[in-house]
Amino acid sequence: MSMQRMPKAKLLPKKKRAKPAKCVPLLSTCIDSQRRKQLINLIASLESEMTDQLKNHKIFLEDIAKIEKERNLYYGILRQIEEICTSTLEETPAKKEIMDILAEEPEDFKCVAQKK
Repeated sequence: MSMQRMPKAKLLPKKKRAKPAKCVPLLSTCIDSQRRKQLINLIASLESEMTDQLKNHKIFLEDIAKIEKERNLYYGILRQIEEICTSTLEETPAKKEIMDILAEEPEDFKCVAQKK
């Protein structure tokens, strides 16, 4: 086999590309920088808001615990009064009135009990 040289292919001239203006990269960097700063500020704002909401939630839970403790205290007192009233055999108008009050069910509680 003899080596023959192939004729040189004609190269097409390179297409000239338009060079981007020098300010375009600077502008995009500037926009990226501004966007980055906006995002950082937004994240900081959201973190601050979340921290505030967590503090409020903690205070809310503490308030609930205090209210439950107070509710249990008054419930205990009412139970003691009821026990005193039921332990005495003497039927007095005051005893009857107290027992009626203890047995009474508030209107708004009746609605809640019916929904369940």
